[in-house]
Order: sequence, then structure tokens, then C-alpha cells
Amino acid sequence: MPVSVNQSGASVKDSRTKYKMPPPVQHMKPSAPDKRSMGPDTINMHSTESDTPDFQKQPHQRKQAKRVSRKVVTGKNTLNGDVTHGFKGAPEPDRSLFIYRVAPHVDTKDITEYLGNKAITVKNLECISHACAKFKSFKLEVPISEYPLLFNEDLWPHNVSIRKYNAPRREQSKTI
Repeated sequence: MPVSVNQSGASVKDSRTKYKMPPPVQHMKPSAPDKRSMGPDTINMHSTESDTPDFQKQPHQRKQAKRVSRKVVTGKNTLNGDVTHGFKGAPEPDRSLFIYRVAPHVDTKDITEYLGNKAITVKNLECISHACAKFKSFKLEVPISEYPLLFNEDLWPHNVSIRKYNAPRREQSKTI
């Protein structure tokens, strides 16, 4: 870069040069600087995005296809005069309930009659407790539409408990 010296001995840049030329490129691999020696204004060229405190990596998200909502029509025709030739819908699904802490003298007939008076349809009811048990327990099956009604505390007698029925786990056969 042309530099001239004025009469006072100070160097003056040539006015024809607008830009300063960059230093020559060194073909050496730079070593990673020590983070302790860097000041707050120093830029670390070896830092990663996760080194900065305000950077948050976004989790990899798979692009999902847009789901098209389709109109569903469910038949409601219950006319008896309609000839369907055996064509009909599936029956309403059932849900099972576990009734426990029932007095030992209560029978399935008593529970069926009790629930019938409360307008609950009993699909199936069986005693599943052991004969020597202190209290009886039952498995009750009802239509899915009546299932939420059974979780009302006022429906059941004092100290009788109910919950969703969980089928017992199958034991794996042990072969030697």
C-alpha cells in the first residue's frame, strides 16, 4: 500500500487507495484457543452453537402428512317395517367392572335385581371371589353407554367398592 511522508515526518495514506488489503493467508491449521484466556469481546471461531447460553437446539421433527377429515355417517334407522334381509350393525360394545367388598350372603341375583331397579342393563354378572373369602367380589358387564353412570357413589350401597375390571395376567407355562 502506498504510503507517503509529509513534511512533519508523519506517514499519510495515499488517497487513491480506498480499501486496506487483507494479510496473506497462512496455510497452517489454527489451534483451538483456550477459553479462559478469551475476553468478553473475543469471538471464538471454534465454538459450537450449543456453547452459547441462549441457543436452544430444536428436536428433530418428522414431517407428518396432513390428515384429511372424512365425513362419517352412522345409520339410525330402527323401523321394524323395513326389510333388511339380515343386514344390521354390530351390537354396542360392553365394558367390565369389578365390584368388591360385598357381603358374603349377597348373590348375583340380588345385584342384578338391584341394578335393574336403578335402570342399569346387566349383560353378564359372575362371582369371581374364592368360596372361603371374607367378602365377595363380582365381574359385571354393562353396555358402554351405561358404563360412566356406574361410577356414581350414590348408586352403590355403603362400603361396596367398584373399579374398572383388569383381567388377570396369564401365567407363562414353565417347560423344563
